[in-house]
Amino acid sequence: MKAKIITVFIFFLTLASVLFSQEIGSTIDWIDAPGNFPFGIAISGNQIFHSDRLTNTIFEIDTATGEISSEIPLPEGKLVGDITFHNDNLLIIDQQNNAILKYNSGDSSFSEQIELHSSKPWGLTSDGQFLWYIDQQTKFIYQLNPESGAYLDSTQAPGISPTGISWDGARFWIADMRSKQLFLFDFTHRCVVQIIPLDWKFPQGIAYDGSNIWVCSLEAKQLQKVALRSDKDYRILGSRKSLLKYTLTIRNAGSSNMQTKTYIAYPAPSLSQTFIDSVLFAELPNDIFSDKYGQKIAYYYHNISPGSQRVYQYQVPATINAVRYFLNPDSVGTLDQIPDSIVSLYTVDGDKYQINDSIIQQAVAELAGEETNLYWLVRRIHDFVIDHIYYNNDSRWDPAPQVLQQGHGSCSEYSFLFIALCRAMGIPARYEAGSHLRDELPYEDTVFHRWQQVYFPNYGWIPIDCTWDDRSDLVERSLYFGAKSNNTFTTTIGGGGDRGMWWTYNSANSTSGGDMDRDKKMEWLEISTA
Repeated sequence: MKAKIITVFIFFLTLASVLFSQEIGSTIDWIDAPGNFPFGIAISGNQIFHSDRLTNTIFEIDTATGEISSEIPLPEGKLVGDITFHNDNLLIIDQQNNAILKYNSGDSSFSEQIELHSSKPWGLTSDGQFLWYIDQQTKFIYQLNPESGAYLDSTQAPGISPTGISWDGARFWIADMRSKQLFLFDFTHRCVVQIIPLDWKFPQGIAYDGSNIWVCSLEAKQLQKVALRSDKDYRILGSRKSLLKYTLTIRNAGSSNMQTKTYIAYPAPSLSQTFIDSVLFAELPNDIFSDKYGQKIAYYYHNISPGSQRVYQYQVPATINAVRYFLNPDSVGTLDQIPDSIVSLYTVDGDKYQINDSIIQQAVAELAGEETNLYWLVRRIHDFVIDHIYYNNDSRWDPAPQVLQQGHGSCSEYSFLFIALCRAMGIPARYEAGSHLRDELPYEDTVFHRWQQVYFPNYGWIPIDCTWDDRSDLVERSLYFGAKSNNTFTTTIGGGGDRGMWWTYNSANSTSGGDMDRDKKMEWLEISTA
């Protein structure tokens, strides 16, 4: 009994160590491909079936040893493409004749199962009931009746050059050869749910094994097992180092003294940005306090005489990370799992939201329908904002109902509308803001940027950027749903309307007397190694 307990303990300890060490999208195992053009892959039990384009052969490989169990050459006049299993039958795309073949293991023969009305059939998979394939010419996914060969449905496939496709029991995984990425694609909602970078270029066929996904890597000449699970639900995809220097200059252009109250958002370290050294202010503030959202703020009070100016500045050397979260729509949690402290603070109304306005309420009624899944509700809001407004920076910050009615807005107005719709549905949402690097270093930002965050109980606060996702391409309109670029530096996180930042970010001012003129900039500088 003791030995059994020890064995079970070692098993779970080993499993935990594997999950802890691997990252989603990383190659955790591989088998050298038998040929030089690994193309298709299918899994049956402990066996991998792999098609090689150059030898026009299907190899059966033992996953435990990597040894070839059998070889199935295709007849003359047929060209092997991707492969899959459907009801225990091995099916093969014949790219020479644009057909799906069935392999008869009893007599090692092939019979034509379905004629394909496509010019370039590529990836092939089965969901147990229907067949699905990708045509690389049209970049569409097609659904087929496996008995009659009838075309039942189709939709655009994500990616620049989609190749492999595999069903995981709920959604499709799709490999893109040119972008070196895997996409988790929800056919029902016609959208990309996850974007996973791969270690190697030119992925071809793929096959889901119940936990991970096997990828035919043309570049590595390998069959690679890629991790889809990890102890972390995110991945840092790239980092940059920069010295961030924020400068606020306030001038008194009037003829009388001007009293100023100046509030500067105090940037904080996070998963997406770590500080190499402390935030250093050129002048010590009169006070430092935190608002109700937890945003730390430096406060200054000064009298500025006519024709004079005050300069407020801080700098911080930072490592800024590109972060992507891997969200599972079925596992984000439910509204009733969200802590009351989050709900009470981030679902309330505000001047820029006006969630009870008839325009917002009508939009919410249209959006929600009968949907109850929290992920898909937020996704509907995200897509609604993208589909109903376009970017226009007119130096105004109009409230959400007006933004929706006029059909355009700046990044701040995208944020106000998204947050208003979320809060009107009882979904906690807030904004994140700061500076956006738009060129190589050194760079001076005077435009800045604001984006959104939403709260999923099983993930926490997740970044979303409707402004940057305002694209028509399936992948591009999903890039920043759960992701943050290493070109953005956060200074401010809040919900709006509180002392200090009120509805702005980076810095804010209030004055009496005089005539205020001000300039704001964030410099992105190289970090000196001297």
